[in-house]
Amino acid sequence: MKQFCVKDVIEQAKDTLITTGKHIPQFIGYSDKGLIVGVIMFGNDEEKEMTIDFIREKVSSNNIKKYWVIMEAWKSNIKPGEKIFRCASRDIDRNECLLVSEFNSDMKNIVVCIPFKRVDGKIVFEKEQITKDSYTMWNVYLEKEGIQERMDRSIQDINDAFIKKMSKDLAHKYKDEFSKVKSKEEIMRVVLKALIEGKKKIDDQKKTMLEVVEDEDRKEN
Repeated sequence: MKQFCVKDVIEQAKDTLITTGKHIPQFIGYSDKGLIVGVIMFGNDEEKEMTIDFIREKVSSNNIKKYWVIMEAWKSNIKPGEKIFRCASRDIDRNECLLVSEFNSDMKNIVVCIPFKRVDGKIVFEKEQITKDSYTMWNVYLEKEGIQERMDRSIQDINDAFIKKMSKDLAHKYKDEFSKVKSKEEIMRVVLKALIEGKKKIDDQKKTMLEVVEDEDRKEN
């Protein structure tokens, strides 16, 4: 039997999306008995966790050394310091993408993100974005605890980068005012101004969250 490669899976996934207008989450794996293909369904975090446990059991019981997870997803480009963390599905600037992840037992993994737009009823693909990050919840060759720890650290890094950039920007903005103060009262006045502006910048982050914008639109209508 011809062995699939990630390019084959990508082309098949693209064809499915073009033909049907959607791609239901799918699992494809090679076992000792041959190819195993299945649809994976989930609607919330609890169901997603159950789905991952199902894949974990399937991979273990069938001695699967290579598998793919294919699905539509949301993509959000968060540049360091630009935004606090949010799931891509909650970002006002989110974009649709086709996600094809290949996982190998030797940890030589690849994740291919293919952004796309729907133009006049047609699927228009954009440039593929490729990473080799193993630390995703869909990699069942890793222990759950290690994945969660790595994800928590990534979230903290994004939030820390935002706070660091905001602090640097505020320090630069109020540099001249701080250089001219001559008393504790004046220092506290400038510090308070900077703190108030910092709080506003953090509060303004809510306006980049999709559910907040949608709620404000409903109130206006």
